[in-house]
Amino acid sequence: MLSQLIVICSAGLLALGGIWVLISGFDDDDNDGDGMTFPELQGLGT
Repeated sequence: MLSQLIVICSAGLLALGGIWVLISGFDDDDNDGDGMTFPELQGLGT
């Protein structure tokens, strides 16, 4: 039971990390114009 809990928690952390990497890939950190800035990304839903 404990090992299942550890596997579930680690899988959740890996999934959240992957989602964070995908989202941060949209951020144009180097300002070369090939991505969206974070305020533009926030404004997409409104």
